Amino acid sequence: MQPGDRGLAGEPAPAAAGVAGGLALGAAAYGLSLLLYVRAAQQLGAARSQMVFATAPFVGVVVAWTLFGEPVRALQVAAAALMAAALWVLLRDAHGHLHVHEPVRHTHRHRHDDGHHDHAHPGLPPGAWHTHEHIHGRREHAHPHAPDLHHRHEHD
Repeated sequence: MQPGDRGLAGEPAPAAAGVAGGLALGAAAYGLSLLLYVRAAQQLGAARSQMVFATAPFVGVVVAWTLFGEPVRALQVAAAALMAAALWVLLRDAHGHLHVHEPVRHTHRHRHDDGHHDHAHPGLPPGAWHTHEHIHGRREHAHPHAPDLHHRHEHD
């Protein structure tokens, strides 16, 4: 399209640089959201991460209210309050009991100060996040936890 051309609805056609910038921003935002979702699923578990991911539309609503002057509707506020309450209950839910971790070899992002990763890397601080294949030996212990990458077990 040439400058001055009209789009399908009769509005001016966007410049190619604007279209390319919009596509790049969308791809980066979508890619980042997927990366964060996968990491959340590993750390929080699938159900918890889906619940957190589902709150994204409320971020858009807040942006629309604050930046674009959209009207604040009572139903939106009620839905946001209900979502916030559900998130609070979901994310603070944890229980502790004696449980067994069977041996497993896998690769995931982890730190060494979490009580599950007891292998060492010379020169790497225990709280530093890193990723590599590693083996968890059988371990039986008790601590507060939620269903996540390391706590998938049945309860009697």
